[in-house]
This record gives sequence, structure tokens and C-alpha cells, in this order.
Amino acid sequence: EEYADVIKNMPPLPRINSSGYAIGEVRRKDGSMDLTPLIVGSQGTLALISEIVLTTEPYNPEITALTAGFATRAAALDAVKELREMGDGPAVVDFIDKHLLEHVSRINPQLLKDVVETPLPEMLLYVEFDDDSTRQQKRLAKKARKIIEKYNGYLALASEEHDIDRLKAVRDSAATMWSHVEGTSRSLPIIDDAVVPIDQLHSLLAGIDEMMQRN
Repeated sequence: EEYADVIKNMPPLPRINSSGYAIGEVRRKDGSMDLTPLIVGSQGTLALISEIVLTTEPYNPEITALTAGFATRAAALDAVKELREMGDGPAVVDFIDKHLLEHVSRINPQLLKDVVETPLPEMLLYVEFDDDSTRQQKRLAKKARKIIEKYNGYLALASEEHDIDRLKAVRDSAATMWSHVEGTSRSLPIIDDAVVPIDQLHSLLAGIDEMMQRN
């Protein structure tokens, strides 16, 4: 309450955030206070939890997934923005850029066969819907398809487990880079990532491109 104005003016956190205290999420929209985000995020530095009550969420093991390739990075990011604005947006949106696709195509071309068209796209999206109703998944996938086609993206849609596994394998293809060996050169066994607000993603990628070119 003492720093209410400061908290109110804090910039919003990205959807995925695993650092710092989530002070801005303590006050709910109706004005009530909920300390859960603060206590959970502080990892024991502010308080200890002695008792907890859990609720359950429905789980549907059947999902609908699609991949979409785009000729330009800008088109892919515009599509992502619209996908996120859908009423019931995707559960997952991941991307793979052309550099990684070229690497995979060189060392394991079978992974991309019949999933990724040539010439390779500048950016490939992996989109997943996991709503309780499979029928709802299909409806949302249809809406996603229209968004993707609006930005001239081509797509592969899957609802059968085997086909979904193939799309996921392309999504997870970065693993081929971590484990690949050429001569005496070996990639460092490091897995890391970065999280930024979606409107800053283009700046992040541009900065990474510049760093890679420089080195």
C-alpha cells in the first residue's frame, strides 16, 4: 500500500518470467490482494509455505498441432501477434529459424521430409492447441490457418499422434545441433534461453543476428 503508485506503474511482465519478485501481480483487477505470486516467485526468501491446497485442471491427452513456414521473419512475427490475440489462443507457439533448418537439412534431412517445404522458410512456427474439447481444437486450428494464410504462410496440420510426433521432432530439432560432432569440434553442452515481451522479440533476434555476424 505504501508503494501503490510505484507498483501500479511497473511495466507488465512477459507471460513467462522466472526472475525477480512478481510485485505487480499481487493486486488483482478487483482491488483485492493475492500474495501467492509473490511468495511463489520469491523462492523462500520472503516466507515459507507450511500448508497448501491444490486444485485440479482438466487434461486432454489429444492435441491438434500445426507448423507454418514464412518467407520473412516480419510476416511470422505478425502472425504470432494475431495468434496470441485469438480468444482462446494456442497453448504453445514455438519457432525455428532458417539457420537451424539449414543445419538440420544438412545433417538429418529425413527429419524435415514431407513436413518442411523447400526452399526453406525464413522462420517456421510450431503451434499447438490442447483444449478440453477436440472439436474446439479443430475450430481454433481453422482460425489459426486463416491467420497464417493471411501472411502467405504454408502449413502442415496434424491431429493423429504419429503426425504430431513428426511436427514435434522438427520443433525439437535444435537438439541435433547440441549433439552433433564434426571432426574434433563439438558444441558446448549448454541449454539456455531468453524471455522478452513479444513486442521486443524482433529487436532480440536482430541483436542476435548482428552478434553472430560479428563473430
